[in-house]
Amino acid sequence: MISVDVDFNNTLDVLHAVESIAQNQRKWGLFRKMARFLFHSWWGETFARSGARRGHPAWKPLNERYAIWKAKQGKSKAILRYYGHLQASPNILGESKTTLQWGTNIPYAQYHQAPTKPGRPPKREIIFVTRKDESEIESFVRDFIDNVLRKK
Repeated sequence: MISVDVDFNNTLDVLHAVESIAQNQRKWGLFRKMARFLFHSWWGETFARSGARRGHPAWKPLNERYAIWKAKQGKSKAILRYYGHLQASPNILGESKTTLQWGTNIPYAQYHQAPTKPGRPPKREIIFVTRKDESEIESFVRDFIDNVLRKK
């Protein structure tokens, strides 16, 4: 399993003002909305740009023999897309009052994220967090809190 852990204890400056929202995030649907945001913003962009997202290096191209074989099978030339299971797999893996664990349970994802043998398979990180991502999460949470406060 590979995942991104979002822990509100790291963003208490935002949450102190609205502790009731943090304690009742399920009622407000914060993590569900955040998971959708992560899927559309990070995951989609990572696959669309073959890993080259916000300063992160692009994934290594397919091995030439494998690319030829894949084409003969009528499969996409896109990296990490054979059946499309991995690309369609992100979900909420765990959730508590203050923590969201978001990622994939696809067993082979972990080997692309961090290969156990050098180069086998080539390292192609699927989940990574850039500084811009951290800033976007913080803005997302602040906007969410502002919207909830307007409704109260």
